[in-house]
Amino acid sequence: MYSLLLKMSSQAAFAKGRKKPHPGENKLNLTPAIPFFVPQDEDALARLEEKKTSMITIKVKVDPEETDSKLNQASLKFPKIETFVKNGPEVAEVQLKLHKKIFLPQGQTGPKDVDKRLNTFKRICVGKARNTFIAEINFARIEFINKYSTEGSELKKKWLEAKDKEFFDWLRLDVVDAKQAKLSRFKEHTKTMKERVAFDSTKRTSQFAAIQDDIAMLFDSSSSDSSSSNSEETEAEKQHKIRQEKHKQDEKKAKRKKARELAQDIDADKVCHKAEEEAFKAEVADETVDNGLPKVGTLACISFENRIWFNLGMLLWVNHRDCFEEQLRYLQNDLTEPHKMSVIESVKRVEILFKYMPFLPPPSSKNMTYDQADWKKRNLSIDKANIRRCQFHALPESYQ
Repeated sequence: MYSLLLKMSSQAAFAKGRKKPHPGENKLNLTPAIPFFVPQDEDALARLEEKKTSMITIKVKVDPEETDSKLNQASLKFPKIETFVKNGPEVAEVQLKLHKKIFLPQGQTGPKDVDKRLNTFKRICVGKARNTFIAEINFARIEFINKYSTEGSELKKKWLEAKDKEFFDWLRLDVVDAKQAKLSRFKEHTKTMKERVAFDSTKRTSQFAAIQDDIAMLFDSSSSDSSSSNSEETEAEKQHKIRQEKHKQDEKKAKRKKARELAQDIDADKVCHKAEEEAFKAEVADETVDNGLPKVGTLACISFENRIWFNLGMLLWVNHRDCFEEQLRYLQNDLTEPHKMSVIESVKRVEILFKYMPFLPPPSSKNMTYDQADWKKRNLSIDKANIRRCQFHALPESYQ
């Protein structure tokens, strides 16, 4: 009875003009980053008309692989961005449109295409927004140059700060720590040397064995010659045999000398390799690393872009630290299919709202920088299972 009275009183309050939840929402006073219901009042329609008249045209190739001819060009229109201050939904809408119309068809979605994406977005910004965007890129550039460049290379730093193409080419490169590079080279060198020593040792050992066999055969032939000689030999034959014996002795000496040299070469190879290995180890151990951190090109490009959009997110969104999680909770718990919208339209609207999620700032706490924010949580939360779950909860009870 008490609950019935409460329900009747609440209905009476609404009948007197108390504010109702927005269409598509099941609670009062919700403030999502991007609402389910698109306002259709006069102010909203006026803003939409103003946006249509304030567009920027960007020409792109229809087929990126073909030549830059008129037949291979398409003109795409995008709304101008005049400010970043509390303008998150409009900027996210432009980012999504750029992704669908340019970056995806042109194959510019990879981490190392960061310069192409930033330059395209810069063309849409005008006035204060353009100045803010360029300033954020320059601040990020200086930070990354100081983070990864070698100490003492002031000329190179200034060169990277001044030249856009050279900077992004440098950002894309994999630049490893000097000490790690030497260790990698040492491992490769050691492997190569061991293979070479093994090959040389095998080759020289077989040569050594062949020489020993030749020496043994010479001994056998000389002993058989001495046993088969008789006393009736002429003086000339004796002299000839002496010369043959002397020649065989000379061959034995030469073979023995060669065998000793081969054995010495095998030992020398091992000694040289050992000395070279010790010298290389000492050089690596004494190496002083004077640059900052190892730079992997792909990760550096991702961090560079994250840094720019994280700082811009502070301007774009009112509560940028919790913006993503609040929007996710809103999609999971606070949606309901409006009476003036079909079920299919409602399901599609939920899917569209999720497409804006990658352009929201990641969860973070006070005083956190871009590299401390939870980018992983933001990326993992946007999956098909989560989208289907939110679409299901947004359906009327008769459809669940």
